[in-house]
Amino acid sequence: GVVENKEVAAQGRHNFPNLLRRQKLPKNSFYVPNGIGGAIEGGKDDMREDVEYVTWKDLICGSSLNVYGRKVLLVSCDNTTIEWFAKQGIVQKPLKLSVEETEGPAGPKVPAYNGYGSEDDLYAMGMSLEPAIIDRKLEDFARFMRAKGKVLRFLAKLVGVSGQDKDREFVINYFLATDQVSVYEPPIRNSGIVGGLFLGKGRYKKFIAANGIDGEVETPVGGGRGGRGGALSRWIKPTDFFLNAQVTFEMPSTGSKLFTLHVKGYDDYTKKIMESDKDEFPQSSTDLDVSRLSEKFTATKLPIRTIFAEADKFGKRLLTVDEFKTCIKAIEKEATEAGTVKVYDLPDDELNQICVDFGVETEEGMMVNYDDLVDLMVLAAPRTAREYERDRQGTFAFSVEERMLKVMRTHFDSAGTARLRSSFREKDPDGSGYIDSEAYKTVLRKHKFHVIMTERAADALRMQYDTNADGTLDYNSMCDAIHPGDFDKYVDAYLGPKTYGEKPKIGGPKNPLASTVKTAGEGLTTEEYLKKMNATNFSFSGDLKKQLVRAFNSFSSCFARHNRKKQLRKHMLAFDIYHLGTVTKAQFLSAIDDVTAEFFIDFDERDRDLIADYLFANDEIKLDYEKLLDAICSRDVKKAEALRNASMESHVDIDKQFLVVDEQRARDFGGTLNLFSGK
Repeated sequence: GVVENKEVAAQGRHNFPNLLRRQKLPKNSFYVPNGIGGAIEGGKDDMREDVEYVTWKDLICGSSLNVYGRKVLLVSCDNTTIEWFAKQGIVQKPLKLSVEETEGPAGPKVPAYNGYGSEDDLYAMGMSLEPAIIDRKLEDFARFMRAKGKVLRFLAKLVGVSGQDKDREFVINYFLATDQVSVYEPPIRNSGIVGGLFLGKGRYKKFIAANGIDGEVETPVGGGRGGRGGALSRWIKPTDFFLNAQVTFEMPSTGSKLFTLHVKGYDDYTKKIMESDKDEFPQSSTDLDVSRLSEKFTATKLPIRTIFAEADKFGKRLLTVDEFKTCIKAIEKEATEAGTVKVYDLPDDELNQICVDFGVETEEGMMVNYDDLVDLMVLAAPRTAREYERDRQGTFAFSVEERMLKVMRTHFDSAGTARLRSSFREKDPDGSGYIDSEAYKTVLRKHKFHVIMTERAADALRMQYDTNADGTLDYNSMCDAIHPGDFDKYVDAYLGPKTYGEKPKIGGPKNPLASTVKTAGEGLTTEEYLKKMNATNFSFSGDLKKQLVRAFNSFSSCFARHNRKKQLRKHMLAFDIYHLGTVTKAQFLSAIDDVTAEFFIDFDERDRDLIADYLFANDEIKLDYEKLLDAICSRDVKKAEALRNASMESHVDIDKQFLVVDEQRARDFGGTLNLFSGK
């Protein structure tokens, strides 16, 4: 039986195809094959003929192999291998690691936006010295050419001012090609207002605070320099300037709140563009209304899904039209009283249109499916500055549910339609809330989730939401996990210094039979499983002899080479100024540390300390370093034990010499002489 160990090629790493060429692999051996490279003095491995080799019986998922000092964890195997082992009477159980484990190589760490330049420039240079042209850049260029020369103009007034400032009017110019904004103030004759450019052309953010929390030095939750600015601030979009809208401008570099403008009207050209240009305004009026509601409810941090669920007395995930309108009015009232975001309440005609779009015909009459509405609210919700920060770091920092949410948000922004739950419902004709595996994968392909997850990850996600343990998917539970509709928990998960950069806990009910079918490593990430396994292997359940064998093997692999051993002996000679041929524990450790740093040796400090503590019973004991190196490099535990015992027998504690009873004085004076007796 021979073994071959290959490394999977990965982008950004040197191509090193073979960790081990096809050959026999000895068990628990630290020797380089045949002593190649001078691993041991003499160039020959005397233990090679007596060693036991790895066979197919040792290749069990969940176990580890020692490939000449490198631990290799066996995670899984293919179906052919599983079938072959089954014929031999061995059941292979691949490790079931956590679904939330990050997949792929870790992306580079990019510093936070410091306010200089644009965010795209900063993060592009942070990811690569030669930034590649991505699809989004090509789309931006196509949009720039398509919208070149198109400028939308809106009439607005200042909010929260008094006196003469109430009469001041402004013209907001929105440049569609670059998403830049400028504000011009027309002059008013005989008023003392000269007019002119009020706000220079540039990209600005819409200031959105989270329940009154502004980003400051003490609470760095904004996207500006030092964490200043609104926690939910985002770039201004042309759809923000609808009639009677109030838009608060924020300086993106500093996070400073500038002013608030109340939109009073727009010209005919702007109206024509907004009504006819589907490339720039792909969303329907219902989607825009949902976006405005979502912005208000997210900033106020209201648990929208919980509120609707409490109003649903029968748990059918449906509300009558009157119940739905009552809930919306009550939520809007609470959000308006909070005063976090200045968004007008929906008129009755727009609210009726929402009821029609999300309505379902039932035996009891028209009902409103509030789950679909909450899902769209989550997709349209403004994201926190820290969520954008995580987004810039790369998709591998997110769980599977979060990556699916990102894809759905892209669909909502570009096409205005991203109803995942409706797609699942189409595959569930009896309305049971469960679908099979084939229908599940069909829906995933429809929404283009195959680009962000492998088939294995998709199967693991389905098993996570298989609440009946019968191979079906509880799609309502999964959609609730993908779309966290309780905005209080959603926003709080990304705010606060303690949670910065951490993943919010998103997930639904687990398989109720998980405890009966759990295999090794289920629920753990690879890092957690390896850490647990390495700790168990390193301690050998407290067996000191096995620990010493491992430590001696590790020491010999690192220092048995002629030049390293020679350098180690040279450092010990430097401490032996009286040419006694001995060293203390501190001198032994110092020599190891110096040679380790000089040759960049990867020697475990735990093995170093174990060897030193075992051979040197105390700090005063001195050992012959020639015999010491010979015992360790030859991996002879018995020889090392004999050296330790001999040193303890020959060692004399100087402090105890002063406590020895002077028997000669007792004989000369009979023990009667007392110099301090005063007699």
